[in-house]
Amino acid sequence: MKKTWIYLIILFFIIFSCEKEDSIVGWEKQTNNSINNTTLNYLAISGSNIYAVTDNIKNTLYKSVDSGVNWIEVSSIPKKANSITLWNQYAFAGTSDGIYRSSDNGVTWIAINNGLPLLFGSIETGVPFECNNNIYAYYSYSGDVYKAENNGESWTCVTGGLNIATGAFVIIGTTFISGTYKGVYHSDDDGATWTAAIKNKADIETFSISGTNVVGGASNGLYYSTDNGANWVQSKIIDEDYQSLSIRCFAVSGKNIYAGTETHGIYFSTDNGVNWSNFNTGFTDVPSCYSLFVSGGNLFARTSRGLWKHSL
Repeated sequence: MKKTWIYLIILFFIIFSCEKEDSIVGWEKQTNNSINNTTLNYLAISGSNIYAVTDNIKNTLYKSVDSGVNWIEVSSIPKKANSITLWNQYAFAGTSDGIYRSSDNGVTWIAINNGLPLLFGSIETGVPFECNNNIYAYYSYSGDVYKAENNGESWTCVTGGLNIATGAFVIIGTTFISGTYKGVYHSDDDGATWTAAIKNKADIETFSISGTNVVGGASNGLYYSTDNGANWVQSKIIDEDYQSLSIRCFAVSGKNIYAGTETHGIYFSTDNGVNWSNFNTGFTDVPSCYSLFVSGGNLFARTSRGLWKHSL
């Protein structure tokens, strides 16, 4: 009888250990051979649909309808795609000839460039992005951000009053926040006038909203603001001496926020960006992370080593 109990206890620990091991599988690679050897330049996700722009000479636009398992080339887009984003039922692509929009999952595309800036007589290449439940487009040459009206039928510049090239942009409530080479600025009148942050950061390159905090990623670490961008405090990386992470992107899922870094993989915070911890379990080699997306209970990461997925 005693031996039977010993065997049962041993069996329990074996089962528990296996379950624990399964629960910490972490990151799993998604891309197959069709785009596995190509760096993904941009990524956009909605449900099981994923669009990806490859970083090669052609800048090919691909689409997956099974969460990245298989991919097909989207050959119907008239111009070379440089970026892609999804919003409501639309796909918006930044191309070498302005912005194109699709309302039928990439089957057909139309140009939507009314109000967008010209560069040497031609429509400048823009990067569309979703912010505060609307579509915006960033133009690197002028450093301005444009807001889409009527699903992109026309565009209005929202950073014209800043007169400093914008590198990052976010909206919290009714406050516009812009990251520039001269620091962070905020506007409470739809971009007509701008005020520099009191405790400023000159190199914030990406923003996100977590709870009531604005979180900023810079080339030398993570920062957060509790007052709509007026003041900034450096975040803390838990259990690591290295604090100067170069931040490329963010994603939010519930109360958690995730940050992709240039050389140290991915980190996460459960307290609105105040403290951060490593989130790299499952990577064979810790990659650079260029963009993060949450869809269908999963976190997707576009990295220097392909597309990866982590169950949340």
